Amino acid sequence: PLIRGKYRSKPIEQIIDEAKWLDERGIKEVNIIAQDTGNYGYDIYGRRCLPDLINSLKGFKNIKWLRLLYLQPYSINDDLIESISKNDILLPYIDVPFQHASPKILHAMNRHGAGSDYLAQIAWLRRAVPNVVLRTSLIVGFPGETDDDFKELSNFVESAQFDYAGIFEYSREEGTQASTLPDMVPRDVIKERYHQLTALQDLISQKRSENRIGKAYDVLIEKRVETAIDKRDSSKIERQVDVKVENQANTGSGLFEARAWWQAPEVDGYIYVQGYEGGLKPGQIVKAQIDEFDGCDFYGRLLGGPGK
Repeated sequence: PLIRGKYRSKPIEQIIDEAKWLDERGIKEVNIIAQDTGNYGYDIYGRRCLPDLINSLKGFKNIKWLRLLYLQPYSINDDLIESISKNDILLPYIDVPFQHASPKILHAMNRHGAGSDYLAQIAWLRRAVPNVVLRTSLIVGFPGETDDDFKELSNFVESAQFDYAGIFEYSREEGTQASTLPDMVPRDVIKERYHQLTALQDLISQKRSENRIGKAYDVLIEKRVETAIDKRDSSKIERQVDVKVENQANTGSGLFEARAWWQAPEVDGYIYVQGYEGGLKPGQIVKAQIDEFDGCDFYGRLLGGPGK
């Protein structure tokens, strides 16, 4: 929308300096994100320079994970994929906000392409990047969206089999071009479509997540959490509740919140593992086996010493 303002990139040197500053302070994960990350550098260098940036972010002592977020479909090309494959710490996690699949709705959004084009791109990504994890963002109820448009979107989600998807209801915002479009979708219809698409994606995510049970991964310890017995089944392991431990100096034992490489911060759930006396602290990367998935989060157990 117009309220975003002009696109502005930071110079590569500044980003490298920021990454080095973080590395010196023991940071393990850096996320690269912009409103249009794939368009990085075009405003100051006259071309898209994300591959150049990726190729420059190497040789760190502490940073183990680099993650790309919010890549528009048009910006994903052979050069980008090659740079991803050559950077050992860049995660095979790609966040692409496709937004919709109907060509008519995409055109109304001032976007290019169609669901069929996107499915071909997704198939190519899965061939080009082994074990790639795909996240997307989708909007339901955009002005002019008919039942057929929504069906096309649903079929697209079914075919794409995303690992994760953020699904949003269209909300009219003054100052945007969309707010002036005709054929606004009734609010109750938007909500119904939201619930239908969310239910579909939940089933897909559930199946893909359950495939991780029994496998071991490096996980990044984020924080220690208070615990409570899950009332649904008291025989299960202790579960996380919302109250966080304020004094994290007293770490080691207890229940810890962690993430694997295929979980972006704050949006893809967590892995909960039981620590041991003197064993864990935030910022560690350790090996854990996934034992359970509850529809939102994973529960696992440590397999020994630190991971990579």
